[in-house]
Amino acid sequence: MTWLEATHKLIIRETGETFVSRCYRALTSWERMRGLLGCKGLEPGEGLLIEHCSSIHMFFMRFAIDVVYIDAKWQVVKKVNHLVPWRLSGCLRARHTLELPADALKRAELPLGCHLDLREAG
Repeated sequence: MTWLEATHKLIIRETGETFVSRCYRALTSWERMRGLLGCKGLEPGEGLLIEHCSSIHMFFMRFAIDVVYIDAKWQVVKKVNHLVPWRLSGCLRARHTLELPADALKRAELPLGCHLDLREAG
């Protein structure tokens, strides 16, 4: 992903493990609307955190992703594995949405109910 800078990382609070080592943050309306459109994919360890977002669409996307929905207390409330292009997904309890490379949730331990901490990288 080249149009945003990965300035943060996501840590699993309960274990202290780094879950996303290069976290891009979509903060503005334009960044949230654009999301991953036009990108060729996410690399392992990368993720796009869309803040103040409880649903996403996959229209015009070129690749599948995994999705994690996070509530206002940064608790993981829903996970979606391998969401393919031209689909919709959402979670009413979510405050933030984390987009990950497809199958990242199969390779990493992220239990429902755990909490994530957003920290500056470096």
